[in-house]
Amino acid sequence: MKTNNLLSAKAALLTIFLLLGICSVSTASSFSASFNGNWSNASTWGGNNPGFDLLTGNSVVIPAGVTVTLDSDLTINGTISLAGGTLDLNGRNLNINGSISASGTGAIIGNNSSSIAFNGYGGAGTLVFASGSEVINNLTINIHTNSGVFLGSALTVNGLLTLESGSLAIGDNDLVVAGKGIIQGGSSSSYVMIAGTGSLVILLPNSGITCMFPVGTQSNYAPVAVTNNSGEAAAFSVSAYDGVLSGGSTGNNICLDQNMVNTSWNVTSSTSATANFDVEMFWNTNMQLNSFNNTQAYVSQYTVKGWDTQACGTAKVNSDGSFSLKLAGVTAYSQFAVFGQSATTAINNVTANTGMSLYPNPASSSINISLAQTANYPLLKVFDVQGKEVIIQQIENSLTVLNINELQRGTYFASLNGQAAQKFIKE
Repeated sequence: MKTNNLLSAKAALLTIFLLLGICSVSTASSFSASFNGNWSNASTWGGNNPGFDLLTGNSVVIPAGVTVTLDSDLTINGTISLAGGTLDLNGRNLNINGSISASGTGAIIGNNSSSIAFNGYGGAGTLVFASGSEVINNLTINIHTNSGVFLGSALTVNGLLTLESGSLAIGDNDLVVAGKGIIQGGSSSSYVMIAGTGSLVILLPNSGITCMFPVGTQSNYAPVAVTNNSGEAAAFSVSAYDGVLSGGSTGNNICLDQNMVNTSWNVTSSTSATANFDVEMFWNTNMQLNSFNNTQAYVSQYTVKGWDTQACGTAKVNSDGSFSLKLAGVTAYSQFAVFGQSATTAINNVTANTGMSLYPNPASSSINISLAQTANYPLLKVFDVQGKEVIIQQIENSLTVLNINELQRGTYFASLNGQAAQKFIKE
């Protein structure tokens, strides 16, 4: 009897607290759209309360064949799933404090007058836009737990791209900040993450305009500042990748045994503007490999002859603790990287499927060079670790004996026609 009285008293006390608003009970539910219609129309949801989006924790499903159109600004505190259906922004704003997902043909119909803001505390899901409507006014990323949102389609932001907290991973899709668009924010805790073939594209309208591209990899924030010197508008596309490949965009990662920054950047343009620009690469201490020295470094550009060599300089130390180096007067679009003074850049280091074998390795007096084919009679060049050419020899047979008696002990690189190379050691 005492137990029953105690339970009754607790129930009565809870009722009083609820009436006074001192505590609350979760009323999370799941709602699925039934018909095409406006968000606020109850019939769209099979007669359910159209204001359910205001209740924390609710999940919303828009199934295949159904289009729900916003007729006012909307805040989603739970989850919204575009399970084959579409959400038409219709010039309204969408605030996502929870998460969004898309499957099948599920997508958002964008609008020049609509904005999207993420202000949640966890993984915010994936943004996918319907073909032909991949455009919004403003986009805000403010996800408070160092998580992020994925971009599942191309997107153009015509207004303000705000990066406050959390990443925006673009995968294989381009994120375009249009002519009058502006980027606000960008830091190691909030940037455009390159995790595929996509790029951040920004239009620089005329000569002398400099813009910071807040890009990075899954591992590091590695922004780039680009200055347009061409005298005409140019849309620059910038991406960043972990590692530096021997062939620019192909080959082996030469960071493994070279003193350099463990990131490469690709700078291209989707316009016909003549290439004439400056680039400034930014990195942090964690990205420096193999005794890289910030006081003896330079920005290298990949050309038809391989990674070029520039005069060394001292990297600038920025207010956020990052370092940066600038390369001015660039006249070709390509890959860029930051090398230390002793990094080998005159060749494309070890690449896959070179068709060349070196043995014995290490060697003391001579080394055998075996080629899979010799139809093109390749030219063999040997470089030391400073990039200095020390041997040059025409190859005319499938097996060539290379005399290395005159070489000092150390590491060398044998290159075929400047396009493929292998490392060997002189004992």
